[in-house]
Amino acid sequence: MKLSMISNTVNGVTINTPVADFTEEVLAGAALLDEKVPGWLEKIELPDLKVSMPKSCVLGQVFTEKLLSLPESQYSTNGRTIPGRPGVYHSGYAVGSELLELDVLDVERLGFYVGEHTGGQVVDFLREHNVRVGSVYDWAYEQLTYSWVAYVEARRAAEGVVVEEKLAPITHVSDIIANLAVKA
Repeated sequence: MKLSMISNTVNGVTINTPVADFTEEVLAGAALLDEKVPGWLEKIELPDLKVSMPKSCVLGQVFTEKLLSLPESQYSTNGRTIPGRPGVYHSGYAVGSELLELDVLDVERLGFYVGEHTGGQVVDFLREHNVRVGSVYDWAYEQLTYSWVAYVEARRAAEGVVVEEKLAPITHVSDIIANLAVKA
C-alpha cells in the first residue's frame, strides 16, 4: 500500500486529500484468483462491491455460489461462524479464504482485507498529516474498494468483457458520480 496526499487548489483554497493506493495488493490478489478460480472476474458485481463486507467483498462474491452449494449443516444462516465447528461458514469470504488456504496475513497482503498492519500504517500516516477521518478502517476499506473497482473495470475493458451491471442505490454524492460513470 502506498499512502500519499493529493493537493488541489480551487478559488485560492488548498484542499489536501489522503489517498491509499492498493495496486500492488490488488494485482497480487487478482493473480491468485486468475490461477485458482478461472472466470472470477465475471462474478464481480461492481455496484455491490464493498471489501469491508464478507458477503460483498471480492472473495465473498467469487465464492458465494460455493457457499450456497454446501449442505445446510456447513453454513451459518445468522452470518456468524460457529465456535468449535470447523467447516461451518458464514460468507463467501470465509469459504474462499479456506479453499485458497489463506491466513490473516495472506488476505491482507492480497488486498482482500484491512488488518492491523495496514491499519497501523494508515493511522501513522493520517496523524503525520493531521488528517481526521471518521474511522481509519472504514477509510482504508473504501480506498481498497476503489482499487479493486479500478482494477476490475480496467481488466474488463482490456479483455473486452461486458457484464450487465445493476445500478446500486444512491446513498452518497460519491455514489451519484460512480453511477454516472456506470451509465457512460
